Amino acid sequence: MKVTIKFMPVIYKDTALNNASQCIGCTDCLVCGNTEEELFENIREKIWAMSSEADILDEGIAKRYNQWIADQWKSKVPKAIDTVGQRDMRLALPYSAKFKQWLRENN
Repeated sequence: MKVTIKFMPVIYKDTALNNASQCIGCTDCLVCGNTEEELFENIREKIWAMSSEADILDEGIAKRYNQWIADQWKSKVPKAIDTVGQRDMRLALPYSAKFKQWLRENN
């Protein structure tokens, strides 16, 4: 099994988005696994390593992966990441505008 994940640039304090990671744009990564469980473990590890907003390009896998993560945390899948705690769960969801602004002010 394999899936492509799009990682958005890391958000820094610079509100003009002039830092290097924002200037280069998004990064696509191919993540593989022999089983769905192994694929999900590899996705979680990649999201941890990249430390940025992640979007799994296969909608079905994205839905199952986010539910798998939420089940491990005994939580529900949010619509978007709003807090540091949700970000640290390693969900593959967009960051909310409110959270992006908070990161710009506090990162």
